[in-house]
Amino acid sequence: LDGSKWSVGQITGSTDPNIHVAEASQQLRVGPLLQNTSGFHFNGVVSNLGYDFTNASAYLQVATPPPSGSMAELRLSVAGTNSPSANVYRFIIAGPNLKLQKVIGGAASNVVVPFAYNATSMKFLRIRHDSGSGNVVFETAPASADPSLPGTWTIRHQEPWTNWNGSSGVLLTNVKFEVRIGTATADPAASSTLAVDNFRALRPAP
Repeated sequence: LDGSKWSVGQITGSTDPNIHVAEASQQLRVGPLLQNTSGFHFNGVVSNLGYDFTNASAYLQVATPPPSGSMAELRLSVAGTNSPSANVYRFIIAGPNLKLQKVIGGAASNVVVPFAYNATSMKFLRIRHDSGSGNVVFETAPASADPSLPGTWTIRHQEPWTNWNGSSGVLLTNVKFEVRIGTATADPAASSTLAVDNFRALRPAP
C-alpha cells in the first residue's frame, strides 16, 4: 500500500480497526469480515489528498465480491473533502445487489432501484463527472481482453452533480476517494476477505 497516496481508515463512516486491511498480490484485501455480528464493522482505505474531479473519473476492479448468501458490503465512494460523511456519491455491492447512491446533506438515497450485481459484466465500477452535461455518471464494465482493464462501459444512471452550496453537496473541486468494505448487519455467511484491484483516477475522464 502506497502510504504517500492512501491511508487505512474511513471518512464516510465509522472504522473498525480490528478488520484487517492489507495489500497482497497487488490487490487491496479487507478481512476476514465478521459473521453473525451486529453493528457497523468496516475498514478500508482513503486517499490522502483531495483532487479536482471536474471532468474526471475514478474506477476500480472488483476482485473478490461478497459470496453467495452474504450481506457483506463493498463500496467505492467519491466524497467532498469538506464534509465527506454527509456528501458523497458511491457504489455499494450489498450482498447480491448493486446500489447506486448519493448522500447530500446527510440524507442517503438510492438514485435507482437496487439491482442484481453480476460479477462478470460488472467487474469494474466507475463514477465520472461529465463536464459537458454537468452530470455525475455511474457506469459498470466487464473486463476487456486484458483482464486488468475495463471493457465497454455501460451507463447505469446519470443526473446533475449536486455541488457544494455552502451547506450541502459534493464539492466537485476537492474530493477524496474511499474504498470501504465490511458489514452493516449480522452477516449469516462467512464472507472471509473481499478484494479490489486496479484503482484508477483519471482527468480528463476517458
